[in-house]
Amino acid sequence: MKKAKHRRFTGGPFLRLRNRFTERYLTRTLAVTPDSLGCHFQPPLLVLARVALFAVVAFNIYSLYPVVGNWLQKGFEFFQLHEIYNFEFPNRSFFHSIAEYLFLLVIGYYGFFFLIRQIQALFSTLAVSRAERKIYYLKNSLIVKHVYLFQISEIDHIVLKQNIIGRLFGVGTIVLAKRNGENVAIAALKDAPGIVREFSQIKNNGGGQHGSRA
Repeated sequence: MKKAKHRRFTGGPFLRLRNRFTERYLTRTLAVTPDSLGCHFQPPLLVLARVALFAVVAFNIYSLYPVVGNWLQKGFEFFQLHEIYNFEFPNRSFFHSIAEYLFLLVIGYYGFFFLIRQIQALFSTLAVSRAERKIYYLKNSLIVKHVYLFQISEIDHIVLKQNIIGRLFGVGTIVLAKRNGENVAIAALKDAPGIVREFSQIKNNGGGQHGSRA
């Protein structure tokens, strides 16, 4: 009787493409055996939800610039600088423009780094190799890639952190606690409880069947 073939890539087109890219990268750079590799990511919808939430919050903060402009105008009037230095007092639109540019500068600065972190979250991977008893963490921001390699034997235990929303959607933070006291946290992974079970099986049984793919 023939053994059932393991379905290597599941999910939508983006998930399949992301899995294929991760396997190819790890195979070429670290000679990882792809058939024994289980890849885990942050859910794309979670990343998009964070971006949407940031956009809503940023827009509402930006809409407050007329209020801040009025405060600037009142502060300027309070110190009477135009009378001290003998110049024409600016109109209200001038203070509104200053407040608007300040808001755009601050939102743009923090928005840029926030977007970089979300791109990194979207393309980073936690990959577990049952055959080699290793864990790979590929931190990928498209521009820069970092690969962290952990031997199963050097990991003392793995910690699962979930809040109420995480428990509802099966998303959680995985903390790899190494024997040397170092902790590595990987946030918002899909099917986090399943990753903990997979790790426990490898650690206790020395391998076994392939884990499911995100």
